Amino acid sequence: MQRQNDEDMPAAELPSLYVEHHQDLVRYLLRRTKQWDLAEDLAQETWMRALTRGHQYRGEVPYGHWLRSIARNLHIDWVRHSAILRLQSLEPDLEGEIPPLSPDLQPSALQQLLSAEKSAYISLCLRRLDPDAQTLILEKFYREIPLREVATKYALNVASTKSKIYRNLKSLRKPLQGYFASDSWQN
Repeated sequence: MQRQNDEDMPAAELPSLYVEHHQDLVRYLLRRTKQWDLAEDLAQETWMRALTRGHQYRGEVPYGHWLRSIARNLHIDWVRHSAILRLQSLEPDLEGEIPPLSPDLQPSALQQLLSAEKSAYISLCLRRLDPDAQTLILEKFYREIPLREVATKYALNVASTKSKIYRNLKSLRKPLQGYFASDSWQN
């Protein structure tokens, strides 16, 4: 279908276009959504948009392609909207109190003690390194700053920063493996 002018789509053309493209449009949306009802809803919304914005169709691509681009954009909008709704449902109610963890989810006193002991041992091993190495390792792994930013922050090139970090991690590996391989911290 070629559009010669910027008028809305004539109503007489719609039934033939609907018959020609509707099944393909629903199948396309069904492949994207994997939900029959949602595919039907998005197909109907696609036809509504095509009807109201028919003047935007220039005839440069086949009509079915134009419909699928509308459908694709509607699906993307739906995915974004549903993701926002899911995230909002996960946010705690900031006006109310955050409910405490159930007793079975809270760490036991023994688990808390073992966790503190592990942290203390890791800190002790880190303190055995020179201060520059400590700083680089903490920046990269504790503060989770990307390697390139760590290098820039300390006026080093990326390769030497990476080398220093991993060389010092290798020196930590043996004492940490020895500690964590023993059963003393597990029981």
